[in-house]
Parts: sequence; C-alpha cells; structure tokens
Amino acid sequence: MKQIAFILLICLLSVSCMTVKRIEKNCDQFEKICTTGNVDTVIIDNSTIVYLRDTTINFYFPRDTVYLETPLKKIPGRKIDPKLLNTDISYLKAGLAWSTAQVVKGVLKHSLESGDTILQIRLDNALRTEKTLRTELKTSK
Repeated sequence: MKQIAFILLICLLSVSCMTVKRIEKNCDQFEKICTTGNVDTVIIDNSTIVYLRDTTINFYFPRDTVYLETPLKKIPGRKIDPKLLNTDISYLKAGLAWSTAQVVKGVLKHSLESGDTILQIRLDNALRTEKTLRTELKTSK
C-alpha cells in the first residue's frame, strides 16, 4: 500500500509541474496570468551641446637692442670734413621702443631698444567644447 501511495504521489507531482517547453508553447496564456498589466517604456535621448568660448593668447617679446654705426661720406660741393661733425644726442620714444642717435667725429651712432613686451591677441570662438547628455525616461502604461 505504501508503494502505491508513493507511486501516485510521484505521478501527481510530475503531472502538476509544467516543463519549460510547455510554458513556451502557451506563452500568450501565461502572460495574462503573470503580468500585472504595467508595461515599462524607456526613452533614451542623446543630445550634444556645443560651447564656443573666446580666448586670449599672450605673446612675450623679450627686451632687445639693435646698435648701428655708419660713417658719413663727404658731401660733394661742400668743404666740410665729415670727421669734424659732432651733434647732440637725439632721443625718441614711441610706444614699445625708444631710440638714441648721435654723430660723433663723422660717424652716426644709432641704437634702438625695445622693452619687455606682452602682446595680447583675443580670438573669438577659439575654444570648442562638446558635451553629450544621455537621459533615460522611464514611463509605465
């Protein structure tokens, strides 16, 4: 009797359990039972934002000096010896540079100096930055 009860219990358990293949065949029937009716929808939005920025570039020019000596030539039709010509120092300053010039014993001595200079050049829309945003919106029906 115990053996018959045991065999009946095994038969009932094997019949009551459904195999995966059987569930896949009847998928539409099980969907109505298992789902709550809420369907989640995910909307993914990719957007790119472009930023353009102005920038300033600095150029550095170090101090520099140019020096030149030029002997004066004899002027035709004049009786003055260039070696006897002497003048006072001439000084000229203009913005970023200055100059001195003088004739000493018939030789023009000229020096031109520039100071330490930083030039700033502004460039419009020189830097470009791109930012990509990904947003996910989950909705239920």
